[in-house]
Amino acid sequence: MFFYSNEHGSRVFFDEVGPPWPKHPCTDNSSYRERSLTPVGRSAPTRHSFVKAKSLKHLDGIVNRRLTSVGLSAWSPYSLLKLEIEDSETRLTLRRLHTLQPATSWTATSEVPLVADDVVFIKAQQMSYFDISRGEAVTVSVNHVGTTSAIRVRARLRDFWTRLTT
Repeated sequence: MFFYSNEHGSRVFFDEVGPPWPKHPCTDNSSYRERSLTPVGRSAPTRHSFVKAKSLKHLDGIVNRRLTSVGLSAWSPYSLLKLEIEDSETRLTLRRLHTLQPATSWTATSEVPLVADDVVFIKAQQMSYFDISRGEAVTVSVNHVGTTSAIRVRARLRDFWTRLTT
């Protein structure tokens, strides 16, 4: 069981980390929300709310070890740094939470309604995020392009080669 809370007072226990984000029965009040006439103001988690959870890094390691030991891989949390749409391609720059690794670039197979600091989760070639407008978790296919430092080096080399050959 995993606990999440934010500065707006939202609290929830999840039975598993990652899609479809099954809530623990003690906090799943979806039937209550269906009866409500006024929508409950909720927001998707951001990297700032996860930073406050001091034990999350420790839990992430435990979860990854447990899932790996039974042949499953865990969803890894990332913070969205930048989103660009260019030539009908959605390019995302993400930084894995709780690491000092350089940011990585990914391309998504479809447009995604995300903004800087949104938290997404990646496993293999899948990215999961909470779509506020739909009120549900969404999973899309993504492709890893490389680290931003490697991409910058390739761009510099390409520019250098262009200058040499022209």
